[in-house]
Amino acid sequence: MTDLPFTTERRGPILEVTLCKGKANAISAAEHAIALLMAQARNIPQAHNALVAGRWERKTPKSEVPPPNPVFDIKKVKGPTGVYTRVLKLLAGNVLGIVFTVVFVVGVSFAVVNLFATHNTGVEFFVDEEPNVARVMVSARGNMSAREALKLVEEVEREVLAVDGVDNVVTSAVPSGGDSSGSSSLSDGGEAPADLIGQLNVELVEYCCRRKAAEIFKEIRERTNFAGIKTEVREIQGGPPTGKDIQLQITTDNYARLLEITDKVRRHVDTVEGLRDVEDDRP
Repeated sequence: MTDLPFTTERRGPILEVTLCKGKANAISAAEHAIALLMAQARNIPQAHNALVAGRWERKTPKSEVPPPNPVFDIKKVKGPTGVYTRVLKLLAGNVLGIVFTVVFVVGVSFAVVNLFATHNTGVEFFVDEEPNVARVMVSARGNMSAREALKLVEEVEREVLAVDGVDNVVTSAVPSGGDSSGSSSLSDGGEAPADLIGQLNVELVEYCCRRKAAEIFKEIRERTNFAGIKTEVREIQGGPPTGKDIQLQITTDNYARLLEITDKVRRHVDTVEGLRDVEDDRP
């Protein structure tokens, strides 16, 4: 495509190729292309320019050839990288090195497994961590109405809120008279204490700004030791609910004998140090 106005303005000749028997100047174009290739191969344009400039250069100008890629010399690598590359070449450069590497890797693997089996300290799926929340279970015996149960639970709530380190408390209360295992509507998924009348969901202050949770729970137990009310502080357990750490079950077909043995076991358990929140399901 030719820009006719531009070419005419500069008086450039415009030639038209006339087809002759269905052919154009294909042969002339091919010959011209071969001539250009030959001129470039023999450096004719460079020689012409030198002759016009008054120089007679007998030597053929050398074309610029990129230098070959440098050969990597492992001996020139210094420092820890050099040591690593030389050891790697030693191990991977011969059959003995490969065999030694395989034997070494297998031996180390067996040694690690053996050491783990010998000094295994067990696996903890739910680690003992500092809790941020807890539950206070409130139990009381007697045929109380919902208002009476709420009044007792509110007394416990006031004492819990007065403990340093407690941030928030959500209280729930129900009238007494549930089943023997306590009110299931307040249970946290585990076993609820007998005669349960209320539950306090306690949220502690951020860990950075309070004392240990064990100290807070201890103060809650001391402040809520009311006559006629039993309070139990429970940490939120990770994983499936399992209930108390120690559970004893006594079975017999003699009810009087059952009460006698249960009372004997309870008196003994009460004397064991390190146990707290002990309860039984006797009526």
